[in-house]
Amino acid sequence: MSQAPLDAIGELIAARFGLVFEGAAGRRLASAVAARIEARQLAGAARYLALLEDDEDEQRTLAEQLTVHETYFFREAEQIRFVADTLVPRLLATGKDGMPLRILSAGCSSGEEPYSLAIALFERYRERTPELFSITAGDLSRPMLARARQAQYSEFSFRGVDAELRARYFDFAGGHYRLRPFVRAVVGFCELNLIEPAFPEGTAPFDIVFMRNVSIYFEKAVRRRILEALAGWMRPGALLVTGVAETLANDLGVFELVEEAGLFHFSRPSAPSAGGRIASAGREGVRTPDGRGRMPPFVRTPTSAPPRPPLKPGLRPAIAARPARTGPVLRARAAPPVGGAAPLDLGELIGLVHDERYEQAWPLVSVRLQADPEDHAALLLGAYISLNRQRFDEARAAALGALARDAWSVEAHYLLGLIDKWRGELTAAAEWFKKAVYLNRHCWPAHFHLGSLYAQQGEVTAARRAWRAVLQLLDAAGGGGPGIAILPVGLRPAEVRFLCERRLGGELQLSGSGG
Repeated sequence: MSQAPLDAIGELIAARFGLVFEGAAGRRLASAVAARIEARQLAGAARYLALLEDDEDEQRTLAEQLTVHETYFFREAEQIRFVADTLVPRLLATGKDGMPLRILSAGCSSGEEPYSLAIALFERYRERTPELFSITAGDLSRPMLARARQAQYSEFSFRGVDAELRARYFDFAGGHYRLRPFVRAVVGFCELNLIEPAFPEGTAPFDIVFMRNVSIYFEKAVRRRILEALAGWMRPGALLVTGVAETLANDLGVFELVEEAGLFHFSRPSAPSAGGRIASAGREGVRTPDGRGRMPPFVRTPTSAPPRPPLKPGLRPAIAARPARTGPVLRARAAPPVGGAAPLDLGELIGLVHDERYEQAWPLVSVRLQADPEDHAALLLGAYISLNRQRFDEARAAALGALARDAWSVEAHYLLGLIDKWRGELTAAAEWFKKAVYLNRHCWPAHFHLGSLYAQQGEVTAARRAWRAVLQLLDAAGGGGPGIAILPVGLRPAEVRFLCERRLGGELQLSGSGG
C-alpha cells in the first residue's frame, strides 16, 4: 500500500476524531484501511482516500476499527470500588435537591464499564439505585453501542466477576449471559465523539466522569481539548476518573489531581486549575446546563424494583488456592486450525495481544502451539491471555512450560510474578520478580512491581529502594530496554516515573499502594 495516501487518510481521521497513529496504532490503520478497500471493492488507497474525503459515514466506519473495543466487567475493579464506596457517598452527602447523581462513561465500548458501575451501586444502595443515580454511556462506535444496549455477553467478559455476583445480575441462556432489566434500566447510551461532545437532554451536567483507557488514542493537544470540553459538561467539584496508567497523561492543568488511598482521580475546580498540584477530594456546587446543542433524549426502559441482593459485595473474584499443574495445558483447549492455515506471523500475533484483542489472539496462539508445542513465544502469550481471563492455573502451567524451554527467560519469570501477584500470593510473586531482576537488572517493570509488593507487606525501606532503582534505570535508558520483548509491559515509563517520584517524595502509603 502506498504510504502517501495512507498518511493522508491518517491525517483526515486525526482531524475529525483526534486519533493518533504511532506504533501499534499505525499497524491498525494500515490493516483497517486494507480491509475497507476490500469491503468497498476499490482499486487502492488513493481511491479510498477520495471516497473518504466526501463520506462522513465511511470516516466513522474506519475510525470505529481503529480503537480497541475489547473490555470486561470490573476492569481495574479497585477504582470502581473506591468510587462506589468512598467518592459517591461523599457526593451524595453534599445534597442535590433530590436530583440523581449523574455519571458519564465516556468511551463505553460494549457496555461493560457502565454496567459494572451500575452493579457496584446496586450492591451498595440496592433498590434505591434508580432514584439516586443516572448513568449515561457514550461511544463513537454504533456497532458497539448496539451490543451495549443488547447487554448480552460471553464468558470472556467476566474476568473480574465472581460466580455469585454474576448469578445475581445475569441470566444465562443460549450460551450467553444477559444482564437483567433492572440494571439495564439505569444506563442510557448515546453516540459520543469526544472531540465534539454532546449529550441527551437532561443527562448533564455530570457529577462523575469515567474516561478510562481512552486517552491513549490521543496526542497531548487533543487530550487537553477533550478535557476542556468535558469540563464544560461537569459541575464544579465533579470528579474525573481515568485509567490507572493514564494519570500523568491527563494532568494538564484542566482538572486538579487528587491522590487518596493510593489511587488517583481528578476534580473539576470552579476556575481553571494551575495544574501539577495534588488537591483533596470533595468539592461541592451546582452548575446549570449551558444550553449547547444536545441530542434528542433517550428513554430508559421502565422496570420493576430489583431483587434485594445480599450484603456481601462480591466484587473481588473468588480464587481457589489449589496446586497448579506443571505442564502446558493450552493445547487441551485449542481449537483446530481452520483449513490448515499457517500460524500467524509472530509480530502480528504479539500486536494483537498488546492491543488486548485476546479473543482474536487466542485461537491463533492455539494454532502455533499445535504446529510447535514448544513454541516459547506462543506459550508466553497464551499464558498472558489466560492470566487476563483469570484462569490462573492454566496461565501458570503455560508460563512454567515456557520456563522449562528457556530457564533463563526473563519474561517467563516476570509473568509468573504477575500471575502470583494477581492470585494474592505476594511472597511467591516477589521471588519471581527478584529472579527476573537477577537475570536482567535493567528490567525496571520487575523492580516496580517489587516495590509495590514490598509496600503492601510493610517493608518500607525495601519498597523505596526498588522505586529508586526504577528511577535510575529510567534515567539511564530513557524508558527503554526493560528486557521484555514479547509480553505487554502494561506500564508507561512516564507514568511509572510519576508514581515512583510521588511515593518517594511524600510519606509512603502502605494501604492501597499496589501499583
